Amino acid sequence: MIRGRVRIYPKIVYCLYRINTMRNLGLLFIIILSNLIFANDCEKKVNEIYKKLTNSIGNNFPFPPDLKIVNDTTNVAYISDKGIVIEKKLINLFCGENNFEDKIAYVLSHELAHHYLSHSWMRNTSLGYASSIGDFIEKNAVSRNQRKLAETQADLFGGFFGQISGYNVLRYAKEVLSKIYDKYGISKEIKGY
Repeated sequence: MIRGRVRIYPKIVYCLYRINTMRNLGLLFIIILSNLIFANDCEKKVNEIYKKLTNSIGNNFPFPPDLKIVNDTTNVAYISDKGIVIEKKLINLFCGENNFEDKIAYVLSHELAHHYLSHSWMRNTSLGYASSIGDFIEKNAVSRNQRKLAETQADLFGGFFGQISGYNVLRYAKEVLSKIYDKYGISKEIKGY
C-alpha cells in the first residue's frame, strides 16, 4: 500500500506542475496578445486623429500628405516626400496614457503645419536635428534663423490646427516635448530651435 501511494504522489505533483505550467503559458499568451491588440488600437487611434486633423484643417491644396507609421527609433516624427512619418516608438511612449489623443495630435499637427506652410527645406527633419539628418540640414539650410522661424511657425500653426480639431494640444505641448527629448536622448538645446 505505501508503495502505491508513493508512486501516485509524484504523478499528482507532476500533473499539477503541468497544469500550472499550461496556465502560466496561457496567461503569458493572453498578456502578449493583449499588448499587440493594445498597440494596434493605439496605431488605429493615431490614424483616426490624423484624419480628424486633416479634415478640420480643410485645406486640400496642397493635398494632405499620407501618414506612415514606421519601426524606426531615431527620428520621432517628420515630413518627407512620402508623407508624414511617425515612429511606433513614439506612439508606444504615449499609448495608454491619459490624454493620449491630445499628445499625439500635438506631434501630428506640428508636422502638418510644416506641410501646409511649405517648409520644403524641412523635409526629413522635424525633431531630427540631433541626428545625421540634422547635420545635413545644418550644412544645407540657408540659416539657423530660418530654421528657428519655421519651427516657431509650425508650433503656432500646429497648436491652432490641433485646437480647431478638438484636441487640447497646447496644454500638453511641454509635457510631450519633455518626454520625447528624455526618451530619445535629445538635448534640450538644439541648434536652430
